[in-house]
Amino acid sequence: MLEVRQEFKRRQTGCLAAWIAPSTDGHGLFLVHSVFTDQKSWKRISEMIVKKLDTKDGGLEGVIGGPPLVGLFESPLESLNLSTTSENE
Repeated sequence: MLEVRQEFKRRQTGCLAAWIAPSTDGHGLFLVHSVFTDQKSWKRISEMIVKKLDTKDGGLEGVIGGPPLVGLFESPLESLNLSTTSENE
C-alpha cells in the first residue's frame, strides 16, 4: 500500500520524488519520503490519494501499527540535488 501511494505521487505534477526506505532490521518500520514543488502541490496530491486510493483500499490507518511520525519541511529546490539520471549512465 505504501509503494502504491508513492508511485501515485510520482506520476502527479508537483511531486519531484517519492520513495520508501525499509528498516535494515526487517521489523516493519518504513521511512516514507516525498518531495513536492510546494505546499499547494502536497495538499492537492494528498487529497487525490484520499479520494482515489483510500476509497478503494480503506487507507493506511488500518494497517499502521502505531501513530506515524509526520513532518513537513521546506528546502530550496537546488539544495535537494535531485537527479533524474543514474550515476552509471
